[in-house]
Amino acid sequence: WAGVDYNVAPYRVHRFFQQFRKNSSNPNNFLKGAKWSPDGSCFLICCEDNSFMCFNLPHGDDSGVVDANSSELDSDSFEANLVLTEGESIYDYCWYPYMSCSNPDLCVFASSTRDHPIHLWDANSGQLRCTYRAYDSMDEITTAFSIGFNPGGNKIFAGYNKTIRIFDVHRPGRDFEQHSTVLGDKEGLSG
Repeated sequence: WAGVDYNVAPYRVHRFFQQFRKNSSNPNNFLKGAKWSPDGSCFLICCEDNSFMCFNLPHGDDSGVVDANSSELDSDSFEANLVLTEGESIYDYCWYPYMSCSNPDLCVFASSTRDHPIHLWDANSGQLRCTYRAYDSMDEITTAFSIGFNPGGNKIFAGYNKTIRIFDVHRPGRDFEQHSTVLGDKEGLSG
């Protein structure tokens, strides 16, 4: 593990600003979250305009390092490799735990958005690989508030209103295990 020297002042290495403006119809678009890939080769960000941007880090060069005195402060360090838009507000997203840029089959992430099923996205092409659907008692799609893969990468755990649903990654569709977070008639955990 790399050691951290807390006596060194932080400094800017990369800058990303213009892409939030030009890729969005919303002039007030902003970053809502960022998650590093498990292999450390890229990071995925979620924006207010319901979009994802995936950035692959440059390999071994310092071409993106920003000098505070540079006239290039208005430009971004490098462009996103992937930009994709969801239909509604993004609630949660996570990388597949064995994601590796060297293996395109494993280069995926899952997302949960309002009024949509869980999506599994290809992080290279932006193609939708599959969906995992949960339905309520009225046979309407319900939304997962939170999602995460198990350490083995073969299950997706999703938090819904008063239930946790577990999907098998290899069986997309509407098959899942359901576990209630409410005991009897008492209040329980929601989401």
